[in-house]
Amino acid sequence: MSPRQVVDQLQRSGVEYAETMATFDMNAFGIPVDWIQPGPAPAWMDVAREFTERWIHQQQIRDAAGRPLLNDRWVLYPVFDTFMLALPNALRDVAAPTGSTIHVTIRGKAGCTWNVRNAATGWEFGSNRGAQPFATIALDQDIAWRLYTKGIAMEDALPQIERTGDPVAIDALVSMVTVLA
Repeated sequence: MSPRQVVDQLQRSGVEYAETMATFDMNAFGIPVDWIQPGPAPAWMDVAREFTERWIHQQQIRDAAGRPLLNDRWVLYPVFDTFMLALPNALRDVAAPTGSTIHVTIRGKAGCTWNVRNAATGWEFGSNRGAQPFATIALDQDIAWRLYTKGIAMEDALPQIERTGDPVAIDALVSMVTVLA
């Protein structure tokens, strides 16, 4: 296939996919998104996962071809926000006192800080203002997308990640699964 044919097919399939998604009840339960939560997930979660998959493949192609990456906030922030839905699941085996918080900061145009707290029922999004975090990591957005899509070896990423706090929690944060694996 020529590059033009590939681009045309991707464009056409993207439009068709968007039209199909517009007909879905985004709160209805559908297929699992195992790296976020076990069991059936709301349709919006699967749509968000699919968006990240399309973005990842586009990014990998652009990276390999030496083309400009899709790093603008309008496209990359939703990717990171979807990836961070995996935090509670990634931390499920991390023992921490109830009320402990963990912070993940991605720096750059598409960055933000995501906070999870250990509640009586497990890890959930939210913060415990004023409390010393149980663990934190901070990394640049280029390292973050590569780390969370298995596009960089852990040993190459670790020196570029600021880490403080509990080593078990930090390990869970940097080895978090955010793609089909």
